[in-house]
Amino acid sequence: MKPDSLLSNTRWGVGAQLLRSGLGFLFIPVVVSRLGTVQYGIFNAILLLSYSQGFFNQTDVGYFNFLTKHSAKLNGEKALKEFERECSYFFSTWVLSQGLICCIFVFSSKFVAKKFGIDNQNIGYFIIGSYLVLATNLIASLGSVYLSFLLSQQQNALVKKTETVCYFCFLVFAFLGLFFKKNVITLVSAFALSQCLQSFLYFFYVKQFYKRAIKIQLTPSLKFLKNWSDWKPFLFAKLNGLAIKQSDTAIVLFFGGPELVAYYDIATKIPSFLKVLMGRISESLITFSGANQNPKGQKLINNILSRLLFLQLTLSLALGCGALFYGKQILEAWLGIDISPQIVLGFKIAAFIPLFHAFSSSPAALLMGRDGRADLMTWGPTIVSVFNLVCSIPATYYGGIVGTISCTLLQFLLLAWILKNPISTDFGLNLYSIGKKTFLALPVIFGSQFIVYCLLKLCFNRVETILMLVTANSIMGIFIAYLFKSDFKHLGNYMTFSEESDS
Repeated sequence: MKPDSLLSNTRWGVGAQLLRSGLGFLFIPVVVSRLGTVQYGIFNAILLLSYSQGFFNQTDVGYFNFLTKHSAKLNGEKALKEFERECSYFFSTWVLSQGLICCIFVFSSKFVAKKFGIDNQNIGYFIIGSYLVLATNLIASLGSVYLSFLLSQQQNALVKKTETVCYFCFLVFAFLGLFFKKNVITLVSAFALSQCLQSFLYFFYVKQFYKRAIKIQLTPSLKFLKNWSDWKPFLFAKLNGLAIKQSDTAIVLFFGGPELVAYYDIATKIPSFLKVLMGRISESLITFSGANQNPKGQKLINNILSRLLFLQLTLSLALGCGALFYGKQILEAWLGIDISPQIVLGFKIAAFIPLFHAFSSSPAALLMGRDGRADLMTWGPTIVSVFNLVCSIPATYYGGIVGTISCTLLQFLLLAWILKNPISTDFGLNLYSIGKKTFLALPVIFGSQFIVYCLLKLCFNRVETILMLVTANSIMGIFIAYLFKSDFKHLGNYMTFSEESDS
């Protein structure tokens, strides 16, 4: 199984996310129109229990992310045997913890539903959907074992193709199901089927490449604790991720109920798309950084990061300016309904989150992949995450989703500040030079988005607004890409370097 180049892995990660997000943007208006914002909010609440994007994902405490990096330095059968050995130490403890969490929730599900403000009419949907997701987690978590190994062998492109296919299957299952039965259980069932299919495909790929499944011993052992020093940063990274998204959603759900969760998801969906897009690039950079810690690899990483950071900042500024000028038009054209001022304000604030996330995405992934430097992602970011959680409670209580989103923006600003010096020290980046270059691009972005804002005033209906948004922003994107074509060209050349070249 030959590793793909960084460009191939990143291209598939970005391409798959673009396709998924495009389909998701089409999916949400359909669901809201058929189920309403309350049941859409309940669906998001149920997903908080899922393995793929909920609290259940925290049960592996970052150990499989550690295994991905640990096994990235090996290839073939040797990598598989090492992965099996280290995984077996942890697996039994992991399964027991999942079982315990399931039991606790089963006995307290009705209490949890009431605390989350779910009314009597929908409480049955929440409980049945939650049980279905918990059952699916057992299969999805096993599939994550195979996923971790595939990622360790730089098979990101294959993984992203699989995720895209399974997400498309989810949409098909959901649309067909909603045609016959309009309730949230239809969405949960479609989600469960797609997760099971995805886990099976990961199992199939490993079986195909290595002619056997991953062998895991179920004997309980505490030997996994010997890896604590290398595993710890990934645990903290998990906790930071938890504080950024799932905990915020849970806080909004607790204080505002499922409908406010729907509003929160709507306000943050487009900024989250750009933030996740950066994350897809970062996934490839962790193993790339770990496999290229020699002088040649270090120089290559420096060249990649300087250009990547500039392009991400430019794209983030375009989103921020667009949200400020015509955020209301974007949301109303997308959903086809009137949007309240609170949601619009939340969207405008959230639109600037990717700007600061750029400093805690790719740079943080590269630091995580370097031996002896992953500790930078432990205490500092964790303290910031705890600070965000503490502030989000009163902010959400008094300010609704605007308060929650403002705390998240502050969190990413603080994370960017913490990583400023390590980024300069480790990668030799001149952040002043990158900032100056980005600032010079700002008039082009600002002027282009102002022109789009003026053109939107000529649109009289939803279809015209959508066509104008897509066309004008596409032209703006092509123009900006032309202005900075040398950066794109050099970035592509550097990223065609294959991870195994210097191994």
